[in-house]
Amino acid sequence: KLIPALYEMNELKFLPPGTCVLGISRSPMSDDEWRGKLQPWAKQFAKGYEDKKWQAFSQRLFYHAADATKVEIFAPLQQRVEQLATQFKIRPNVLFYLSVAPTLYEPIIGCIEKSGIVGEGQRWCKVNGGTMPWQRIIVEKPFGVDLESAKSLNRALGRAFEEDGIYRIDH
Repeated sequence: KLIPALYEMNELKFLPPGTCVLGISRSPMSDDEWRGKLQPWAKQFAKGYEDKKWQAFSQRLFYHAADATKVEIFAPLQQRVEQLATQFKIRPNVLFYLSVAPTLYEPIIGCIEKSGIVGEGQRWCKVNGGTMPWQRIIVEKPFGVDLESAKSLNRALGRAFEEDGIYRIDH
């Protein structure tokens, strides 16, 4: 659902120039292979889909093979983000979109926290904090299986991100 929606936003000029997507999963695959896996979804679900427009849009879709529950992947991931930011001439802002099994939320968030990749809270300590890249996170439902697990997930998110950078969605 995300890629067809981003495709449509791009066609409507709602997606900021230079925006790119870096998908992460454990399966080894190239950027082009990942684009090939996404194309049928866009073709089926995106309004106004056209192959030529997809080819242009898909050049903003990238893939990084890694296990996000391992803290050591975040240094190479940050390098990839910075490389893409340089390539697209944008600030290396990051929106983590956790579309994973709920059992992986806390391990991934814990790795994000331990890696130091998120500097959002440091913005308030800098003289020129407005020039720092931002980091945000979206967590899809379910948000815990009971009150205790929801509280635990909220605590994990709060250790890694500022509250205004956390988005909880239930669709």
